[in-house]
Amino acid sequence: MHIIPTELQVVGTISASNAVSSQHLATKGQLEAAIAANPGPQGIQGATGPQGPIGNTGTTGSAGADGAQGATGPAGVDAAPSTVTTLNASGNIAKPSLARTAIIQIWGGGGAGGSGRKGAAASIRCGGGAGSGGAYVERTVDASECDANLVCTIPTAAAGGAAVSVNSTNGNTGASPANTTVLLKAGGMSISAQGGAGGAGGTLTTGTGGAARAVPAMPFSGAPSIVGAAASTTGLVGTAGGASTFGHAGSGSGGGITSANVASAGGAGGGITGQNSGMGNTVAGPAGGAIATNGNSATMPSNAWHGAPGASGGGSSLVGNAGNGAAGVGFGGAGAGGGAAVDSVGNSGSGGNGAVGAVRVTWIF
Repeated sequence: MHIIPTELQVVGTISASNAVSSQHLATKGQLEAAIAANPGPQGIQGATGPQGPIGNTGTTGSAGADGAQGATGPAGVDAAPSTVTTLNASGNIAKPSLARTAIIQIWGGGGAGGSGRKGAAASIRCGGGAGSGGAYVERTVDASECDANLVCTIPTAAAGGAAVSVNSTNGNTGASPANTTVLLKAGGMSISAQGGAGGAGGTLTTGTGGAARAVPAMPFSGAPSIVGAAASTTGLVGTAGGASTFGHAGSGSGGGITSANVASAGGAGGGITGQNSGMGNTVAGPAGGAIATNGNSATMPSNAWHGAPGASGGGSSLVGNAGNGAAGVGFGGAGAGGGAAVDSVGNSGSGGNGAVGAVRVTWIF
């Protein structure tokens, strides 16, 4: 360290009385300049000071590149194995020894169509009403609720109302099949689906369609059938069957004859749509039978287990036999109504048969 004596911090002339020659004295500025040009050795470093406050967080950087794809995971578990048995006539379905669950699906048989009236000229002669389709019922049960054999009762197909050959006579009503039933265990629970209702024969004023069939309350599921088409009350064109999004579509009624002696065609069959078709699209019902022509059967979708389009009614005739109603298709489709006829000229058209019901059981292991 360089110390500058106080007595040297004088700027100006130094007198001879100071006993020091003026040539050896310097000003403060000159000494500081000399020290700066020739610094002394570096001193010892002082202690580290306290840490300053943390600064603000910086902005988030951009995302890095995607990592490599991970290894393929293990294979999934296979779906539970199953077996399916379908019956369209009464019989037994055996329970496999290792079955855990049973899915039971039932179609009731279809109601048959009524025949048309045979009547005098200048009177109203109505066609026959269409039957209604069988109801669809489904339930899942534990296999322990089932005997070794499920007893299935499936009535035969319902017959359509017979053609009328006697003058001035109303048509005949189509048959209504009994319920289709699966007995799970002797003395225990059974599951049933209602058979459709037969259409009424044609009269002077009407030809009523078969009543709709319902599905039991929960825990059952399924689809009700819709009412069969009724004949025109004035002897005009037969009524078309209603469409269905699940279950069977309605079948058409038979064509009538007006009091003015005008014959007419039968009603068209109703169509089915969406999942009901088994193909996810619409399947139209057939056109009604032309005058003096039989009704047309529906085209069944590729998956016969789904609901069916309706059949179409037969046309009436002034010159011969009237057209017959077409039979129901699939499992439980309804028969259509027959056409009306004139006394002493020809017979009325018969009603179409209903389609037989069915049972399908899927066993899950």
